[in-house]
Amino acid sequence: MVVKDITQRAWNLSSPVTISKVDKHLFLFSFECSSDLDLVFLRRPWTLRGAHLVLKRCIPDLHWQEMDFSLSTFWAQVQGLPASWQKTGYLRNIGSKLGTFLSCEPLDDDCPSWKKYNRLRIDVDISKPLIPGFFLARAGRVDLWIGIKYEKLPETCFKCGVIGHLAKDCNFRTSTLSNQFGYRFPAYGAWISSDVDGSPPSIYERIPSPPLTGSLAKISVVKPLVNKHNAILVPSEYSRDNASTSHGSFMCPKPIGSSPPRTSHAVDVIQDKISDATIWVDSGEVVRCAKDIASVHGVIGSTGTVSGTSSVNHFRPISLCNMVYKVIFKLLVDRLRPLLVSSYHLANLPLCRVDGLSRIRTKDFRYLIERIESRLQGWRSKSLSWAGKRTMIKSVALALPTYSFSTASVPAAVCNKLDSTIRRFWWSTNKPQGRFLAWKSWDLLCCSKEEGGLGFRHSKMFNQGLLAKLAWMILSKSKSLCVKALCSKYKVGMDWLSKAALKYASPLWKAIESLKGLLSKGACYLIGDGTSIDFWKDPWIPWLDGFIPTPKDLSSVHANVKVSDLIENSIRTWKLDLLTELVDSSSLDAILKVIIPFNLRPDILVWTLEPNGIFSVKSTIKASSYPRIPLQQEPNWKSLWKLKLHERVKLFLWRLGSRALPTKLNLAQRIGHGDSMCPLCGLEEESYSHLFLKCQVVRPFWFGLTWGLHPELIQATTNCDFVNLVIHPPVNTVQSIVPSLLKAQTSIQIALILECIWNFRNQVVHNSTKGNIISLVKQLDSRIFEHCNILQSGEYSKSKSCFLWRPPPPNTVKLNVDAAISDSAASIVVVARDSDGNILKCWAKRISLVDPCVVEAAVALTWAGEIAIEEHLSDIIVEGDSKVCIDAVLGTPDKIPWAIQAYIANVSNYASFFNSCRFCWVGREANNMAHCLAKFASHLPVSFLCFGSNLPPSVHEAWIRDLTCLA
Repeated sequence: MVVKDITQRAWNLSSPVTISKVDKHLFLFSFECSSDLDLVFLRRPWTLRGAHLVLKRCIPDLHWQEMDFSLSTFWAQVQGLPASWQKTGYLRNIGSKLGTFLSCEPLDDDCPSWKKYNRLRIDVDISKPLIPGFFLARAGRVDLWIGIKYEKLPETCFKCGVIGHLAKDCNFRTSTLSNQFGYRFPAYGAWISSDVDGSPPSIYERIPSPPLTGSLAKISVVKPLVNKHNAILVPSEYSRDNASTSHGSFMCPKPIGSSPPRTSHAVDVIQDKISDATIWVDSGEVVRCAKDIASVHGVIGSTGTVSGTSSVNHFRPISLCNMVYKVIFKLLVDRLRPLLVSSYHLANLPLCRVDGLSRIRTKDFRYLIERIESRLQGWRSKSLSWAGKRTMIKSVALALPTYSFSTASVPAAVCNKLDSTIRRFWWSTNKPQGRFLAWKSWDLLCCSKEEGGLGFRHSKMFNQGLLAKLAWMILSKSKSLCVKALCSKYKVGMDWLSKAALKYASPLWKAIESLKGLLSKGACYLIGDGTSIDFWKDPWIPWLDGFIPTPKDLSSVHANVKVSDLIENSIRTWKLDLLTELVDSSSLDAILKVIIPFNLRPDILVWTLEPNGIFSVKSTIKASSYPRIPLQQEPNWKSLWKLKLHERVKLFLWRLGSRALPTKLNLAQRIGHGDSMCPLCGLEEESYSHLFLKCQVVRPFWFGLTWGLHPELIQATTNCDFVNLVIHPPVNTVQSIVPSLLKAQTSIQIALILECIWNFRNQVVHNSTKGNIISLVKQLDSRIFEHCNILQSGEYSKSKSCFLWRPPPPNTVKLNVDAAISDSAASIVVVARDSDGNILKCWAKRISLVDPCVVEAAVALTWAGEIAIEEHLSDIIVEGDSKVCIDAVLGTPDKIPWAIQAYIANVSNYASFFNSCRFCWVGREANNMAHCLAKFASHLPVSFLCFGSNLPPSVHEAWIRDLTCLA
C-alpha cells in the first residue's frame, strides 16, 4: 500500500502501525504504542505526495461520516512583529484570528526581545481561505505588515487561498488585500510557506494620485487623459532611463546659425531634467524644464520664438526639447500597451518582418561563419588532443548558432559552410586553407556513437530540429503569446498537420510548415475520452505507420467521425462491429492494441520518438537523418563507448576501428603512392597487424609488463579485430577475481598497450627518436596499475545485494508478475502465494506482441489487478522485475512512458478496490518463479491455470528454491 510505505518512512515509529482503508481517501491507523500516536500528532501537519493528511483521534461513539475533518493542526510563523508585541497574550489574540489557538513557543513577557518570527500552534479550518497576514496600525507611522507563514504547507491555491487544489484548477478570481493607501496587492503566493522568504509584492505601494488632465492640456499635441489612465506617468527610474536612451538620433531641423548637439551624447547631461519633467509634468514643470535645457545648451534661436512662452510648442522643434516629448510619449505607449492590445486582436495585426533579414539571406547569416572561424582560429594556436577537439566542437562550435537556428531558417549554403569549416578543423587543425586529407566523411562523423560516428550534427538538420520545436509548440497549442499570434494570424486549426501549406506567408512560417512532414513521424494522440480526435485525419494509432487507420474501402470514409463515436462508454471498450466495417484487418489489429483508460481524461498529444512522450530536438534530428547501413565487418561501437577507459583512449580506439590511423600502408593505399614500409623495423609493410603485433621492436610492450601477454597468440589482423580484442578480451576464469573485473582489467591493459605503441611509432616518425623502451614499458606498467586501482575502487568494489523472495504479512497475498517474449507473441503470468509461501494459483496467457521492453510488463500488472478483483482478494502485494513499470505506478504522471500511460491509469484504478495494495520492484532472483513460468508458457500456444500440485518441473524447482531460502 502506497500510504503505508510513505507514512512508515516519514513517521519512523518504534512499533508497526496497521492501516486499513475505510473509504476513498479515508484510512484508519491503528498504533500499538501510545507514544507513537502522540509523536505523530505532535509533529503535524503531514503531506502525502503534496496532499494534506488530516489526522483525527477516533471516537468510538461516532460513525466515521459524523467526524469533522475540516480542522487540521498547523505550526504558523508570525513574522515582522515588533518586540513590544512579542508577548504570550498578543500571540494568543493573533492565533485566535488565524484559527483556534493551541500553544506557542515559551516567551519571557517581563523581558521582551526581538525575534525574527514567533511560532504558534493552531487549528485551521482548511475549508476556508488561509490568513496570509495583516497590517498592524501604529499612530504616526505607516502600518506595519505582519506576515503569516505556514510550516509544511501542502498543495494550496494561490488564487483563493484554500488548501487542496492548485491555482490552475481554481475558478475564483485572485484574492487581493489593500494597504492604508488603498493600493491592492495579491494576498496569496509562495511567500505564505515557511520554506520561501519574502513578503507580498508592493505592500507599501501608494496609488499615484496627481491628475494629469490639466498639465497635459498645456501640451497641444496630447489630449487630456481621464479616470484610471491618470496614473500612467509616474515612471520608475528604469523606465525613464530606457525611454530616454532607446530613441537613437533625433534628426530635427537645427536653429539658424547654430549646430545642434548630438542627442545621444547629451542625454547624460540632461538626465536629471528629464526625470523632473516626467515626474512633475502635472505642475507645469515640463515647460520650465524645456527652457532650462535649451538655455543651458544655447540652442534657442532668436527668430521664430514666441514671447511669453507658456507651453512647449512655443519653442522651435529643437532636438533636446523634443526629447522631453519623446520620453513622455514612450512612457505613455509602454503603460497603455497592455490595455489597448489584446491577444484576441492578434489575428488582425499584420506580422511585419522584424528579423531584419534582406532578400540576400546568405549575406545576412554571414556573421555565423565569421564567429565560428574566429573561435577556431583561437583554438588552432593551442595543442589540443583529439578528445579535446571533439569536446570543443560539440560544446562550443556546434552550440554557437543555436539562437539563430531556433528563430530563422538559415540558408543551406551557410549551413554547408559551417560544416566544412568544422570538418577542416577536425582533420587539419593547423591548416586553415588548402587541401587536406579527411579520413572519414562528415556524414559518418555526424552519426551517433552507436553507429560508428562521433555524435556531431549537420547544421541544417540542427536548424530544422530547432524550428521543429516551434512547430511542435504550435501543434500542441502552447500557451506562449508568440504561438497564439502565429495560430491566430495563419488560422491554425485541428487539421493543421494535414492541411496544405499557405502560398503567401512569412519565411519563418514557410519554414515551420515545411516541417509538418517531420512532425508526422512522431506526433500521435493518446486516447482519453476521444472527443477531440478525428478518426480519419488525426494521428492516434501508435502501432501503425503514419498513425492513421486505412479504410476498408473509400465508401466507408465519413466526415467528422470522432474516436469517441467508436468507444462503448459504459464498459470502455471498442465497438468491434463498427470497426470491422470501417478499417482493414491490419488497422483493426492495431486499434485493438490501443488501451482505453477507465477514467475519462482529455486526449494527449505525445512525441512517440521519446519514451517519455516529450518532444526533443535530438530525436527530431535522428528522425530526419537517413539510417546508416552498417558494414559487414564493424566493431561493436556501443560496447566500445561503454568501456571504463579514458576518453582519449576511446577516441584512439575509434580512429583505429574506423581505419583513420595514418599508417604508411594506409596512406599509400589512400593517396595511391608512397613508402609503405614499417618505420620501426623496415622489414614489412606497416599494416595494423604488423605494427601492433608482429614488429620485433614493439613486442616488449606486450611481454615486458608485470602481467605479460604473448602477442603471437593473439589472432588479430584487421582494424576491427583489434577493437573487438579490447571489447571482448580473451580471459581465463580465476576464482579469486570477479569475471567482470578481470575482463575490464584486461581491456584496459590491451587498450593502453595499443595506444603506447602508436605514440612510440609517432615519436620515431616525427621526432626521429626511439627513446628507451625499458623506461617506456615501466611507465606503461604504472599507468595500467593506476587504471586498475581506480577500477577496483569504483563500482566493482561494491558488493551486489542478493535478492530473495520474501513472504507477505499474514492475511496478505503476494502476486508476482512477469512477461516473456517469443518471436510473434508474448506470455504474461501471475503467481499468487500466501504468507507461508504456499502457492494459491498460477495464471498464464498469450497476448499479441506490442513492445518487448515495457508494454508486456504493464499488461501483466493490469491483469494481476483484474485477477485479484475476480478472486475477491482484499490485501495484496504486487511484485515485478520491470523497474520502469513499478516506478511508473509509484511515480508522478508526467514521468510515465507514453506507451504504458493507459495501462498504469487502469492499474491505479484497480488499486482503489482493495483495502491495501502495494507495488514493489524486486530483482530477477526474487521473481525467479514467475520468470520460469513465463518462459515455460512462451512455448505453449494456449493459456492455462495451475496449482502447487501440478507445476511444470522448472517452475516447481524455482518454487522449492524460494522455500529453501526462507528456511
